Amino acid sequence: MPLLLDVAVNGPMEVDMDDLFGDGVELPPSKPLVQRVDEMRNSGCCRGIAWSPGGTLATVSQDGRSVELRFLRSHPDTGDWGLSEPTVYSPWDHLPQGSSLVHLSWSPAASPELAIVDSFGRILIAVFNSAANRPMLLRKWESDPLDDMHSVVGSYALMTPMPNKQKLAFTYGPAQRKGSNITYPVTYVPHMGPNHVFPAKSAFVFVTTNGTLKVLWSQLNNRYEEKTLELESISSGDDSITHASICSDRGTLLVALATASKQLRVVRVNVTWSTSAQQDKQHPPQIQLRLEEKHIAVTSWLQTGSEGSPLGPSMAQISHIEIIPSACENMQLNKWAHPLVFVSRTYAPPIGGSYTQDKLTMIDRWEVSIEQPHILHSAFSQVASKRGGAGPPTPTTSRLRKLESTVFDSKILLDVSLTQHGNVTILVFSDGSVQYRESATFNELYQEPTSDGLSSLNEIGFTFPEETPCLQAAFSPTRLSFAQICEDGKVKWNLLQYPGGDIGSSMNDTMYASVIAVLATCISNSSLLNHSFDDVLAVARKYTDTERFYQDFSMEVIKCLRVTVDYAEESHHDKLLSNNHVVICCGVMAHLDFHGYFKPRSFTNKLATITLHTKNIILSITMASNAYTQHNTAQRGVTPLDDPYIVDVLTGCGEWIRDLISWIIDGLYCLLDDLQFMSLLQQEKTMQEMVKYLISRADVSLHLCLCSMTRVLLAAACRRLEHLQTVSTRAMTHFERPSSKGETRASISLRQAYKRMHLALSESLVKWADFEKLLGTLGSEIQTAYKTELATIHKTGQAQSSDDTIKKARTQCELLLLLGLGPPSYFQPIIDKFFKTHLQQFRLGTKPSALFFADYSLVEMANDDEPSLWERKQMGVFVDTFKRNKITHPVAAMKHRRRMKVAAGGGGAEAAAQLQNQQDQMPWRRCTRCACVMVDVQVNRQNIQYMLSQLKKCACGGTWGILPKESVVF
Repeated sequence: MPLLLDVAVNGPMEVDMDDLFGDGVELPPSKPLVQRVDEMRNSGCCRGIAWSPGGTLATVSQDGRSVELRFLRSHPDTGDWGLSEPTVYSPWDHLPQGSSLVHLSWSPAASPELAIVDSFGRILIAVFNSAANRPMLLRKWESDPLDDMHSVVGSYALMTPMPNKQKLAFTYGPAQRKGSNITYPVTYVPHMGPNHVFPAKSAFVFVTTNGTLKVLWSQLNNRYEEKTLELESISSGDDSITHASICSDRGTLLVALATASKQLRVVRVNVTWSTSAQQDKQHPPQIQLRLEEKHIAVTSWLQTGSEGSPLGPSMAQISHIEIIPSACENMQLNKWAHPLVFVSRTYAPPIGGSYTQDKLTMIDRWEVSIEQPHILHSAFSQVASKRGGAGPPTPTTSRLRKLESTVFDSKILLDVSLTQHGNVTILVFSDGSVQYRESATFNELYQEPTSDGLSSLNEIGFTFPEETPCLQAAFSPTRLSFAQICEDGKVKWNLLQYPGGDIGSSMNDTMYASVIAVLATCISNSSLLNHSFDDVLAVARKYTDTERFYQDFSMEVIKCLRVTVDYAEESHHDKLLSNNHVVICCGVMAHLDFHGYFKPRSFTNKLATITLHTKNIILSITMASNAYTQHNTAQRGVTPLDDPYIVDVLTGCGEWIRDLISWIIDGLYCLLDDLQFMSLLQQEKTMQEMVKYLISRADVSLHLCLCSMTRVLLAAACRRLEHLQTVSTRAMTHFERPSSKGETRASISLRQAYKRMHLALSESLVKWADFEKLLGTLGSEIQTAYKTELATIHKTGQAQSSDDTIKKARTQCELLLLLGLGPPSYFQPIIDKFFKTHLQQFRLGTKPSALFFADYSLVEMANDDEPSLWERKQMGVFVDTFKRNKITHPVAAMKHRRRMKVAAGGGGAEAAAQLQNQQDQMPWRRCTRCACVMVDVQVNRQNIQYMLSQLKKCACGGTWGILPKESVVF
C-alpha cells in the first residue's frame, strides 16, 4: 500500500474542497447591489436604463446628473455589431439641491419620445425624430413643483392607435414548418387601448406619491398639456403611494397601487378624448381629455406571517409591482382571462452583518377576478313585487384573489418585462440570469429546446452565454438582446446565442430552418410596429459563412412579409415606390453581405444597395417636384424647386443616377467584349455557370437589367433625369430673359444652382431615353417568355388555376433574380439576343472608350477596387447620401495631410492647428447599419426640412446617428 507521501511526490494530490470544508458559501451582496435594492424599495419609478422602440438605449449616468445615449451600430470597418460610445444629454443648466435623475420612460410612437423624471417628480420630455443620439426638447420641467409629495412612483406610455381605427392588430407567426417548407400565418390580436387620438403623438401617464394620476399628452403643435386625477386622498404618510403599475386593458387603464400601509389597490380609469373643430389651417384642432376613476378591488399585499419570518422586516417592503392586462383566450367567443398583479419582495443581507444569509426574492400574485351577482330565489322577487316593485339589480363586484406565491432562493429580482402581448414575463436577476415564465400560470418556459413553436429563439435552445452580475437591465424591442448596468457602472450588451454551435446548412436541417423562420418572423413583426431590429441582424450575421444562409434567410423574410417582387407586367413604378417592404428586405440583403465601408462590395451587396439608393433618389426627386400638391408652401409662392440648396441636392441626385446608368452600360460593354462570358451564352444550360462567373467579378450590370424590380426603378430614374433636365432648361431660359435683370442675392444663388444642374445633366455619356427604350425592349421579351414558356410548363385544365400557377412561377423567377441567383434556362436566348442585337445597336450611339475611362467614384460601389478604397479611407473621402457629392471628413483629411508632411520632412504643428479649426465644422450623420454618411443639415427653412423628412432613416432602413467631431466611428 503506497504511503501518502509517495503519492504527493509522484504527482499532485486531488483535494475536494467541499469534502474538507463543506459546500461553498456565497459572497454577500455588494454595496452597489444593496443600494439598488433600497432604491427599488423606496420608489416604484427608479428605472435608470430604458431601450426605445427606435433603438436608442438611454441610461442615467453614475452621478445621476445626465442621460447617456447609446445604440447598436455595425462597425464601419468590419460590419460587426456592438454598442456605440455614449452621447451625454443634459439640456438643463443645473439640478436643484437634492435632485437627481431617477427614471426613464419611452413612448412607442414612430418618433420615440423620452420622459426623464427626477427625484422631485419633475418631468422633461424629448423626441428623437432624426437621429438616435440627438433629441429635441419638447417639454421643460421648470414649471413642475419641487415637492417630494409629487415624486413619481409609476409610469406608462399609451399605445399608438391602429390605422383606420381598427380594433384588431395582426402579427406574423408563429411560423409553421412542414419539411423544408415554412409558412407564416397571420395571427390577429385585440388592440389594447386607450391611445392618443393621433398616431404620431405620444401620451405619458404617471402616478405620484400623493395619489394623483397625471397624464401628459402632446397637442398637434407639439405643445404638451397636463391633466390630473386624484386616485387616493392622502391624509398621512401611511396613505402615501410607494409603488404603482399601469397598463392598458380593453379600452381603459388599470392602475395597481401599493401604499405605505401595505394595501394593494386596483383602480380602473376611463380615458375619453375629444377634439375641437378646426377654425383654420393656421390653428389646428385642440385636444381635450377627460378622466374618470373607479376603485375595483383592495387587499393587503403582505402575506400573513411574513412579519415574523426569519428574514425580519426586510420582507415587508415591496421592491417591484407589475399589473398585466387581460389576455384574450378566445377571440370568437370574446373570452378573456382576468388581469394579474405581481408584487415582488426582496431580501438582501445587510452589509457587515454578523453572519451570512442567503438572498431571497418572493413574488406574490393576485388575480383581479370579477364576481357575478348572486341569483336570488324567485320567492324573493315575489316579495319585492308585493312591496311595490323590484329592487335594484345586484352589481358585479371585483376582488383580488390570491394565487400561489413563487420563491427564488439566492436570487434578487431586478427587472420585469413582458413580451408576446403580455403572455410571457421575463425576469432578470442580479446575477445576470434571465428566466421566462408564462404570465397566466407562472410556469417556467424554454427549459427544453423544441421545434414545435417557431416564435422565439429561446424555444429552440438559444440562451444568453454569459451571466454577469448587474444592477439594472433593459431588453431590446425584439427581446433578442438586453443591456445591463454592471456593478462597476459600465453598460454591457448581451445577445442570444446558440450553445450547440453548428445549426446545419440547408432548409432540410431542423435547426437551420427554425433559426431562419424565427428571425424572419422577428423582422416582419418589428416592421409592423416600426421597431428597430438591429439585433436580429446581429444574430443572423453569425451564420453568413454558411453557403446558402444569405439566400435562404432573405427568401423567408420576403415570404413572411408578402413582398411583391414581380413587376414584369407593371407599366408604371408607383406601386414599387410605395412598397415600403422593399426597403426592409433589400436592407437585410445588403447588410448580410456587408463587410466594411471601405471593403470591396460583393455581388449581392451591390445589387441590393443600388436598388435601395435608386429608389431613395427617385422618391427625393418626386417629393421636390410634386410639392405643389404635397406641401403648403405653394400658396406662398415658394416650393423646394425655388430653394438653391434643394436644387443642388437634386443636382447631386441627378449626377448619381447619370453615373450609375453610364456605369451599367460600361459593365454591359465589358461583358460583350469578354470572350469567356460570351462563350457561356453559346452553350445550353449554362445559366448557373454564367451567374457564378458574374459573382466572381461582382458584376451586377446584367442582373440590374434582368430583374423586373431594378429594371422598373432604372426606367423611372431615366424619366426623373429627363424631368430635371426640362426643369433646368426652363429655369435657364427664364433667367436669360431681360426682365430677370436686377436680381436679388437669392435669385442669383438660384440661377447659379440651376446652371450647375443644367451643366451636370448635359454631360451625360448615355442618352436616357435610349437607355429606357433598351430596358423596355428587354422587358417586353422577358414578359413574352414568361407567358409562353410558363404556360407550356404549367399547362392545366383550368384556366384560373393555370394563371395562378404561372404567376407563382414568375414570382419565383423574379425572386431568384433579386437574390442574385441564376435566371431560368429559357432566358438564355433572350440574353444572347440582348447582347448580340440590342446592345450592339445601342453601342453605335455611344462612345465606349469614354464610358470605360469615366470616373464613377460618385457611385461608391462602382469604384471599389482595393487601391482606390485604401486611398479614399486614408484621405477621409465619402459620398454624402443626401446631396450625393463627395465630402471629406476634416479630422481624417488633416491626419492624412499631417502624415504626408511628416513623410516629406516637414513639421506637423501647422497641420495640428488646422485640425483643431476644422473640428468646429458641421457634424455628420452616419447610418448605424450600412455606415453611409451625410452632413447634418441644420437649416430651419421649411423646404429643406420638408426634403429631410424623407431622410429620417437611411436608404437601407437603418437609423441615423450623429458622429463625434473627432471620429468617423460611433
